[in-house]
Amino acid sequence: MEVSELLDRYASGERDFGQIDLRDADLSGAELSQISLLRSDLNGVNLDGVNLEGADLREVTMRGCSGRQARLRGVNLRESNLESVTFSGANLREVNCIAASLNGAILDGAVLAGSALRGARLERANLAGANLTEANLSEVDLHQANLQGALLREATLHQARITEADLTGANLTRANLTKANLAGANLTRVNLTEAFLSGASLLGTILNDGDLRRSKLVGVDLTDAVLCKANLREANLSWSTLRQADFSGANLFQAKLQWSNLMGAQMVGAVLINAELLQAKLRDVNWAGAILPDGKQVG
Repeated sequence: MEVSELLDRYASGERDFGQIDLRDADLSGAELSQISLLRSDLNGVNLDGVNLEGADLREVTMRGCSGRQARLRGVNLRESNLESVTFSGANLREVNCIAASLNGAILDGAVLAGSALRGARLERANLAGANLTEANLSEVDLHQANLQGALLREATLHQARITEADLTGANLTRANLTKANLAGANLTRVNLTEAFLSGASLLGTILNDGDLRRSKLVGVDLTDAVLCKANLREANLSWSTLRQADFSGANLFQAKLQWSNLMGAQMVGAVLINAELLQAKLRDVNWAGAILPDGKQVG
């Protein structure tokens, strides 16, 4: 279908344009709110600045599509193919991307607050600075994704795959990361205050200077993780695997570590005042310079 025909029919009140071919069309700046393009071919379409709020784009293919600063609030993109799209700075608030493919997508600075992305594939996607507040990212694949400075406050990442992702400076306050896989991820300076990480895997994760105050990390796997100078004040790490983890200079004031495996961990200069270590496995722990639960410093 030609763009001119689409715009004319839309202007006359028509909204249903399912299964049409718009490959490589230029729809930049168009007003197309509430339109239905179900199962249409939008590969390579220019959607920069377009208004598609409330549109039905289920099962569309839009690989390589450009939608910078596009208005896509409430759009239904369920099970759509959005691989390698560029939606920098786009408004995707409350969008439905359940089971959609967004591998390699560029979404830096985009607003995805309150969006539904359960089961979506976002491998190597660029979400730097994106707003994902209260988004549902359960079971999503974020392998090697760029989430630097992303806002993920109160987001749900239950059973998400976030392996080798870069979350430097991201805000995950009160986020739900239960059973998430963060192996090899970079969480330097990340804010995980009051986050839920029970059953999560953080094997080999870097958490330098991370803020994990009052985080729920019961049963977490932090084997070989780096948590140098991390703030774990009042964090609950009970029943966790912390073998050979590096807690050098970390703040573990009143942290709960009972029944956890700390064998071979580095606690050099760590603060453990009033920390709970009941039944914890502490063989080969390096306590040099650490301040122990009773307030005494190891010489």
